[in-house]
Amino acid sequence: MMKRFAQITLVLCIVSFSGICLAQAKIAVKIDAQNSQDDVIGKRLVYLIRKDIMVSKSLKIAVDENSMLICNILTVKIHGRPSCAYSIIITSNAYGKQSPVLRHLLGVCSNIKVDGAAQGIVGILEENAGKFRSELEKSGGKGSQ
Repeated sequence: MMKRFAQITLVLCIVSFSGICLAQAKIAVKIDAQNSQDDVIGKRLVYLIRKDIMVSKSLKIAVDENSMLICNILTVKIHGRPSCAYSIIITSNAYGKQSPVLRHLLGVCSNIKVDGAAQGIVGILEENAGKFRSELEKSGGKGSQ
């Protein structure tokens, strides 16, 4: 009886530990960026997005093709103004299949507001990461991270 109790306790500990690990796992984000050659502000925007992801508690930069979210960024310099226009398309790569568009953003970013724009975009990525984390918990952690 005592041996059976020890086995059940061990199984419960393993299940709870895996749940804690899953809740703390960072979601990998692949960044695909294209900037026009003279677009300094757009390049800074992409740099700041990557930097903010690196310090995020829920996201990490994908180092290989094993990513949960894909963030496609296109920036173009607006001539005669210190700003750029950007288009961001966020898709999912969950379970090894690219999904339809989860989010699409269009915006204009000035040199003064580039930090805020990057933080807002990373906030949207974190929102989507939270949804995937919930989905993974429901499915028992099956999927690519």
